[in-house]
Amino acid sequence: MLVRTPDDFYCLSQIAQRLIDTISASYTIGGSLVTIGASVGIAIAPRDGATADELLRWADMALYQAKADGRGVYRAFAPEMDVAIQHKRELEQTLREALAENCLELHYQPVVDRLDGRVVACEALVRLRHPTKGMIRPGSSSPRPRRPV
Repeated sequence: MLVRTPDDFYCLSQIAQRLIDTISASYTIGGSLVTIGASVGIAIAPRDGATADELLRWADMALYQAKADGRGVYRAFAPEMDVAIQHKRELEQTLREALAENCLELHYQPVVDRLDGRVVACEALVRLRHPTKGMIRPGSSSPRPRRPV
């Protein structure tokens, strides 16, 4: 939806919420009650971009964030969203390369009964040893800090 002269972000947020509420209403289709979910991504010109392509890209990124935040919400583009997406893409590429180059290592971690100290199970953990970054922590693309020897 194009809003040519929004007074402020409040105006856009009200429109986004109205869209979500309207689309998310329950409908009866062919005798069945159907509920449709909706989320909205917002990008504002010229702040977020000058061309339609830029604005669509950033609005799509904001929509992706809205869906990640639980659906049924709206989000406006923020520059840190792009940084987070770039980080995720780099990590995905690193994992693809690790699979191709056989850089994943299997480690076992005991599960200990806290009452008597017995090992009751064992977890299998996969870790990535990057050729230049060293051991990569789970949930990160940063190398694990090296401990002094």
